[in-house]
Amino acid sequence: MEASSQREVIDFLSTATAYREKFLGPHWSEESACVCSTITAVKRRRSSAIAVSNADKASKGTLEEELRPIIAALTDKDVTHTMTHTSYVFLVGDRLAFKLERAVKYPFLDMSTLPKRRIAVLKELCLNRSTSPEIYLGVVAVCKNEGGQLFLVPLRSCEPGVNTVTLQEEEHQQAAGQRELAIVDFLVEMLQFKQEDILDEVAKRGELTHDMMEQVVDQAVLFHRHARVHHEAQYGSDAMAWITKDNLTEMCEFASDTSKNVDADLARSVCERCVKDTSTHSALLAKRLEEGKVRFCHGDLHLKNMVLLSDRRPRLFDCIEFNDDLAITDVLYDIAFLLMDLLHRGLHSLANITLNRYIQKTHDIEGLALLPLFLATRAIIRAKVSCAQMSSESTDEAAMKKLQHRTNAYLHLAQQMLGMEEPSTMCVALGGFSGSGKSAVARLLACDLTGPIGAVVLRSDVVRKHMWNVDLLDRLPDGAYTDENRHKCYKKMAELAQQVMQAGFPVVLDATYTTDEQRQSLDALSTCQRVWLDADLETRAQRIARRDTNNADASDMTVDKLKK
Repeated sequence: MEASSQREVIDFLSTATAYREKFLGPHWSEESACVCSTITAVKRRRSSAIAVSNADKASKGTLEEELRPIIAALTDKDVTHTMTHTSYVFLVGDRLAFKLERAVKYPFLDMSTLPKRRIAVLKELCLNRSTSPEIYLGVVAVCKNEGGQLFLVPLRSCEPGVNTVTLQEEEHQQAAGQRELAIVDFLVEMLQFKQEDILDEVAKRGELTHDMMEQVVDQAVLFHRHARVHHEAQYGSDAMAWITKDNLTEMCEFASDTSKNVDADLARSVCERCVKDTSTHSALLAKRLEEGKVRFCHGDLHLKNMVLLSDRRPRLFDCIEFNDDLAITDVLYDIAFLLMDLLHRGLHSLANITLNRYIQKTHDIEGLALLPLFLATRAIIRAKVSCAQMSSESTDEAAMKKLQHRTNAYLHLAQQMLGMEEPSTMCVALGGFSGSGKSAVARLLACDLTGPIGAVVLRSDVVRKHMWNVDLLDRLPDGAYTDENRHKCYKKMAELAQQVMQAGFPVVLDATYTTDEQRQSLDALSTCQRVWLDADLETRAQRIARRDTNNADASDMTVDKLKK
């Protein structure tokens, strides 16, 4: 393996340690992450290396054909074998799965050699364990001894550049006395989950909730926060320029095939607009690259790559590990895939909840200027995927019509997203004492205001926490609430509101606005509609008590403070 490739894996493993400590706590160890797998447990029970049984020694089929009976004998479970365009998957009973990368090479993926597959499986384990440690259980080396007998050996470390494994003293007798085995491939050991629990299916049943999407955003933001930062120029405006120009070339080529029934004028129009807008925003893209907002992201953040586990909380899985150019991107472009997916499904309110949760957690107001471009680009890429599927689908007329409809729907969505780039004049300020229901009304109103994705909510409690550079749930000192600091907060909210509207989004302001000075901050927003909410003291106290008990809100108000 080249030295640069070895360093790459070492970097990933170092970053993964930080991920795991964040998600799994201080008791995590390299052994527990990479060795504590079902295979290891079985090996310990049998007190032997994991070898092919005598009945399997004569097998001379392909590797995937040889592996199925080995895994079945090892786990004492029925094993089914499926194949995708990139991997073989062995489903063991109803709990485990083993994935073997195929030795294939595509324009977007190269798994043609063992060193490339080694890097890929280690990346897959390290990246995905940050969000789904329960799903990604370990990496298993597929090994052979000198007699050609296959063995499955859990990796005891993820040291790169090793073409062999050395068995422990008590194990090597099971390998015909051979201590060192040649690695011929790798398996990723995973937990099986029910297809019905993938968020794509949950959404189809109408069971996707606001809380689920907020939990998804929280995981994605934490993933981004700990992800490796990239400052290389190739991942800034140049990367987006390449994507948009490639979209233009490929969509026009697809649209020229009349059998696909693609709206050629619309395809060219939205693609050309994206190329133009990328040039317009090149300075902002470069600025975000410099500021560290380009990172090694999930890369494939949509509902089909999220699943509910037994605790009924969603997990992200199946990061892109096989192509750095697809994964290294602006963090907002990563989130844009999820937002676009929700909008394409007609889940407008969930898209709005997702966007506002992301803004709350990151305060990335400046990035909103890029969001229409990012959303449109994501939609166009999905349109290209649908076109490519038309070329590979059977001649089934119903399937072709479905793909044609999907392609044009994505193109229309891209057109709709690009229409957001005109500045908005819609602004609503909700005032009222603490506990009067402002935040609840703001959430509902934001979903219903005009615009493809609704309004951005700016809440004084959240803006104040970002101004003080603390976590949303951290309590601020009383000094944060002096008249001077309150004035700074309300002034900042008005400035942010102008920035949001300039980016093309309606805005809802959520603050008390109980003094003339606070209300005067709205004078700079000439189109702002002002609404006062009220509730009796007892009702407000009950709401604040519930909020304080849950300890999941940015407000520092307490019942004691309310009654003073």
